[in-house]
Amino acid sequence: MEPQHISEARRGDEDPGPADEAPRGRGKARRIGRETRGLFEDFAAWVELRLRLAQLDVQGYIRQKIDEAALRIALAVAGFLSGLFALVTLALFAGWLFGHPAWGFLAVTGLLLLWTGLLYVRHRRMAARRAERLPGSFLSGAASQNGEHEPGD
Repeated sequence: MEPQHISEARRGDEDPGPADEAPRGRGKARRIGRETRGLFEDFAAWVELRLRLAQLDVQGYIRQKIDEAALRIALAVAGFLSGLFALVTLALFAGWLFGHPAWGFLAVTGLLLLWTGLLYVRHRRMAARRAERLPGSFLSGAASQNGEHEPGD
């Protein structure tokens, strides 16, 4: 990328010579002023380009996260439908074994309820262990503030 500002001296325009200068050194001040203005314009353009690059990076990151979320949603829907069809197939097969489709659906429902109960109990046990491992849980702090004593105090 080329700088946007090119001073007049570089373009081939001639600087005013010493004969054109009224007070001594004023031509240098103009040249320095033009160069400084040009550097400032180049710097401003560079800052704008850096901001645009950062904006494009953020937009790319957001697009990537949206694509990942869409893929996860599609996988979740496909997994849900696959699981649902597998359960219906299992229920129909169990119903065929038991002699009536209703018995198969009842058996699959019972298995799902048993699995849900086991997961619930496991979750409660893990939560209780986590609460025991915390050094000063919120509940024990509230009990000591109310004047109540824990066993062993």
